[in-house]
Amino acid sequence: ILSGTNTYSGATTVNGGSLTISGSLGNSAVAINSTGALIVTGSVAGATTVNSGGILAGNGNGSTTGSIANVSFTSGGLIMPGTTSTDGSIGTLSIGTLSGANGGERMDLVTPGASDTIDVNSATFDNTNTFTLVGTPQAGTYTLVTSATPLTFATDPVVNFPTGTREAFTPHFAVGSVGK
Repeated sequence: ILSGTNTYSGATTVNGGSLTISGSLGNSAVAINSTGALIVTGSVAGATTVNSGGILAGNGNGSTTGSIANVSFTSGGLIMPGTTSTDGSIGTLSIGTLSGANGGERMDLVTPGASDTIDVNSATFDNTNTFTLVGTPQAGTYTLVTSATPLTFATDPVVNFPTGTREAFTPHFAVGSVGK
């Protein structure tokens, strides 16, 4: 657990196990490698790369907690909102800029309004990105990603639904909120 205000600027690498940021991490580039997990309940100001087998998790209010500046993936990287890197932990992870190509999001669905959410300032997704929805959701509409600016979809991402649920993916966008 890394708590308090951390101002060092060297690189931070998670090669295995988990690192929890409950305070703030300054302008340090972060790499999450295979079998590694970064859990952000504080804030990270540097760019974060989620490499194959790495997991980014977190939860918070988006301004001082659960906040990450910029995130990108390599093939096989995963985002799991919540306070742990396992299924069943509901949370909201706030990201400045998300480059969703190549990676995946694993989202817990419970009830509309009480499920995992990723809140971004801007994001880009394509068909190499996969949303895997887990849990036994109640009927309703679920918001997976919210954005302050138009989301960019080169093509629709892949969506894997929980067993036994109605499998329908219908993107809903506010006027002017999609750049497809």
